[in-house]
Amino acid sequence: MLNKEAKEYLEIGIYSLQLAGNFPPPGYVRAQSADTRKVAKACERRVQTIDPDMLGSAGLSDNTTVYNSQVTLAENRRVAQFIVMKTTAQDGYERYALVSCATANTGGLGIYGAEVARTNASFLTLKFGKF
Repeated sequence: MLNKEAKEYLEIGIYSLQLAGNFPPPGYVRAQSADTRKVAKACERRVQTIDPDMLGSAGLSDNTTVYNSQVTLAENRRVAQFIVMKTTAQDGYERYALVSCATANTGGLGIYGAEVARTNASFLTLKFGKF
Protein backbone atom coordinates (compact mmCIF):
# COMPACT_ATOMS: atom_id res chain seq x y z
CA MET A 1 0.00 0.00 0.00
CA LEU A 2 2.80 2.46 0.87
CA ASN A 3 4.59 1.90 -2.45
CA LYS A 4 1.35 2.43 -4.35
CA GLU A 5 0.71 5.71 -2.53
CA ALA A 6 4.28 6.88 -3.06
CA LYS A 7 4.06 6.12 -6.79
CA GLU A 8 0.73 7.92 -7.16
CA TYR A 9 2.05 10.98 -5.34
CA LEU A 10 5.18 11.00 -7.50
CA GLU A 11 3.01 11.03 -10.61
CA ILE A 12 1.04 13.94 -9.14
CA GLY A 13 4.30 15.78 -8.42
CA ILE A 14 5.55 15.33 -11.99
CA TYR A 15 2.19 16.49 -13.34
CA SER A 16 2.23 19.55 -11.02
CA LEU A 17 5.68 20.49 -12.30
CA GLN A 18 4.58 20.12 -15.92
CA LEU A 19 1.34 22.02 -15.37
CA ALA A 20 3.00 24.92 -13.55
CA GLY A 21 5.56 25.50 -16.28
CA ASN A 22 7.96 27.00 -13.74
CA PHE A 23 9.78 26.03 -10.58
CA PRO A 24 8.70 25.47 -7.90
CA PRO A 25 5.11 24.44 -8.62
CA PRO A 26 2.40 26.12 -6.52
CA GLY A 27 2.02 24.54 -3.09
CA TYR A 28 5.67 23.55 -2.73
CA VAL A 29 7.70 25.42 -0.12
CA ARG A 30 11.14 25.28 1.49
CA ALA A 31 9.78 25.42 5.04
CA GLN A 32 9.35 22.02 6.64
CA SER A 33 6.79 21.32 9.34
CA ALA A 34 7.61 18.79 12.04
CA ASP A 35 5.57 16.17 10.13
CA THR A 36 7.37 16.92 6.86
CA ARG A 37 10.78 16.72 8.51
CA LYS A 38 9.85 13.38 10.10
CA VAL A 39 8.90 11.94 6.69
CA ALA A 40 12.04 13.41 5.09
CA LYS A 41 14.34 11.93 7.74
CA ALA A 42 12.68 8.52 7.44
CA CYS A 43 13.24 8.38 3.68
CA GLU A 44 16.44 10.27 2.89
CA ARG A 45 18.88 7.60 4.10
CA ARG A 46 17.38 5.00 1.75
CA VAL A 47 17.40 7.41 -1.21
CA GLN A 48 21.02 8.42 -0.57
CA THR A 49 22.11 4.79 -0.10
CA ILE A 50 20.45 3.43 -3.25
CA ASP A 51 21.13 6.40 -5.54
CA PRO A 52 23.59 8.93 -4.06
CA ASP A 53 23.29 11.06 -7.22
CA MET A 54 19.50 11.40 -7.07
CA LEU A 55 19.42 14.60 -5.01
CA GLY A 56 22.97 15.74 -5.64
CA SER A 57 24.40 17.22 -2.46
CA ALA A 58 20.96 17.88 -0.94
CA GLY A 59 19.09 15.70 1.52
CA LEU A 60 15.31 15.51 1.73
CA SER A 61 15.43 17.40 5.03
CA ASP A 62 17.54 20.21 3.50
CA ASN A 63 15.02 23.03 3.37
CA THR A 64 17.46 25.48 1.76
CA THR A 65 17.38 23.72 -1.63
CA VAL A 66 14.62 21.10 -1.44
CA TYR A 67 10.98 22.11 -1.92
CA ASN A 68 8.27 20.01 -0.34
CA SER A 69 4.53 19.59 -0.34
CA GLN A 70 2.55 19.53 2.85
CA VAL A 71 2.20 16.10 4.44
CA THR A 72 -1.00 14.25 3.61
CA LEU A 73 -2.33 12.21 6.53
CA ALA A 74 -4.41 9.10 5.87
CA GLU A 75 -5.22 6.73 8.72
CA ASN A 76 -1.80 5.70 10.03
CA ARG A 77 0.17 6.93 6.98
CA ARG A 78 1.96 10.13 6.01
CA VAL A 79 2.85 11.04 2.42
CA ALA A 80 4.96 13.97 1.19
CA GLN A 81 6.65 15.01 -2.03
CA PHE A 82 10.06 16.61 -2.42
CA ILE A 83 11.49 18.43 -5.46
CA VAL A 84 14.98 19.78 -6.07
CA MET A 85 16.30 21.63 -9.11
CA LYS A 86 19.45 19.85 -10.32
CA THR A 87 20.28 22.09 -13.29
CA THR A 88 23.97 22.92 -13.61
CA ALA A 89 25.76 25.45 -15.82
CA GLN A 90 26.83 22.61 -18.14
CA ASP A 91 23.27 21.40 -18.77
CA GLY A 92 21.45 22.53 -21.88
CA TYR A 93 18.12 21.91 -20.16
CA GLU A 94 16.46 22.14 -16.74
CA ARG A 95 16.75 19.04 -14.51
CA TYR A 96 14.58 18.20 -11.51
CA ALA A 97 14.65 15.35 -9.01
CA LEU A 98 11.33 14.38 -7.43
CA VAL A 99 10.89 11.99 -4.52
CA SER A 100 7.61 10.89 -3.01
CA CYS A 101 7.70 9.21 0.37
CA ALA A 102 4.98 7.37 2.26
CA THR A 103 5.54 6.30 5.86
CA ALA A 104 3.44 4.26 8.28
CA ASN A 105 3.30 4.51 12.05
CA THR A 106 4.47 0.88 12.08
CA GLY A 107 7.78 1.94 10.47
CA GLY A 108 7.05 0.92 6.88
CA LEU A 109 8.33 3.01 3.96
CA GLY A 110 7.27 3.44 0.36
CA ILE A 111 9.53 5.61 -1.78
CA TYR A 112 9.46 6.45 -5.48
CA GLY A 113 11.72 8.88 -7.28
CA ALA A 114 12.24 10.34 -10.72
CA GLU A 115 14.58 12.69 -12.48
CA VAL A 116 12.99 14.73 -15.25
CA ALA A 117 14.33 17.24 -17.74
CA ARG A 118 12.56 20.16 -19.37
CA THR A 119 13.66 21.21 -22.82
CA ASN A 120 11.75 23.08 -25.51
CA ALA A 121 8.59 23.11 -23.34
CA SER A 122 8.62 19.29 -23.14
CA PHE A 123 9.36 17.09 -20.13
CA LEU A 124 11.42 13.93 -20.49
CA THR A 125 11.90 11.26 -17.82
CA LEU A 126 15.60 10.58 -17.29
CA LYS A 127 15.07 7.95 -14.59
CA PHE A 128 12.19 6.59 -12.54
CA GLY A 129 12.03 3.93 -9.87
CA LYS A 130 11.22 2.54 -6.47
CA PHE A 131 13.67 2.85 -3.59
